[in-house]
Amino acid sequence: MIYIILAIICAILLTFYTIWQRFYTKYDVYLSGPMSITGRKDLNYPIFNEIAKKLRENGLTVFNPAEVTKAGTPHWKCMITDINAVVNRCKEVYCIEGWRKSPGANAEVFSAFMCGKLVYEINPYSWKNCKTIDLIPINTKSCRLPYDLNLPKEMLHELDSEKYFYD
Repeated sequence: MIYIILAIICAILLTFYTIWQRFYTKYDVYLSGPMSITGRKDLNYPIFNEIAKKLRENGLTVFNPAEVTKAGTPHWKCMITDINAVVNRCKEVYCIEGWRKSPGANAEVFSAFMCGKLVYEINPYSWKNCKTIDLIPINTKSCRLPYDLNLPKEMLHELDSEKYFYD
């Protein structure tokens, strides 16, 4: 009887630990980039995993959405997890090549900017050919909304005003 009670207590503690680890662990880096828009069946996971591995080898803790999100998960559920990680759990965001064409990655970058976090683009040549990864800083002037939305010119001018964007 005592073993059953101990097993139940261990299971409960393990569950709480798993939840705590998943939602409260802090990371140095959030890895952002295109997944569903690539048209690849693997959703770009191999590239995410390879870059995450190199970053970890350099001593960084990495939130890799390819490790958290399972294929087939609805996009809105993925975005809730991803934006939460960007806003609450990561210090910086590193963007993988092709992120500018991804609506999800753009949402992650915009959320990071709004929270005052640093955002970098990973030099695609560095992670493929070197042990270290070169980073290119991104500022808000190079990534202004509304991106490729077909909005009237009057609205574009209003969105482009300095009161909405910071260096």
